[in-house]
Amino acid sequence: MSIAFDQEPHSLHAFAGSGDAAVAEETLSEVAREELERAGWNVERAAHGMAARVKDDEQLLLRLLSEYLESVKDGRRVAERSAIRAAYAHQSHDRSQRGDRVHALAAGNARMLMDWPLPDGTRLSDATREQVRKAAEGTYKQADTMRWDARWYALIAAKMPEGTTKHVRSLLDEATLFKLREKAKHAKR
Repeated sequence: MSIAFDQEPHSLHAFAGSGDAAVAEETLSEVAREELERAGWNVERAAHGMAARVKDDEQLLLRLLSEYLESVKDGRRVAERSAIRAAYAHQSHDRSQRGDRVHALAAGNARMLMDWPLPDGTRLSDATREQVRKAAEGTYKQADTMRWDARWYALIAAKMPEGTTKHVRSLLDEATLFKLREKAKHAKR
């Protein structure tokens, strides 16, 4: 496998052999969504699944890396626009121009919300109803997992003596952690 760079160093392209037929390319957001769904929306397990998936598929790794680098570049553009808007907002303290600044900031904020990334990487402005619905569903599942983890952490902390500086491993065993995890799963808060 050879790696070729086009005019810009952030645009990595992988070529296997000489002119092999194009393979159906999965996007970073598609791979991430598949792994999240496979892992029951557990981000850590999904990350391990994604790592295992690209370990043996160098072309997939390079495609995903290229897409990631493009998204970093897009994020930098958003940050630059935000910095420009902030500079514009602070450049004049003349009260006669304050209304113009407020309108410019409101327009900038509206554009920033349109750039909001969905969990699958799609910008909100480019998303279909189905993509937004799936984003909401996945975010709710992730929030449920986080609530479950929060309850578990609270139960662990409650088992540890107040003011202790000892680590969990010296105070609790795996069986206790498992029981607390199960209790957290069924608790309501």
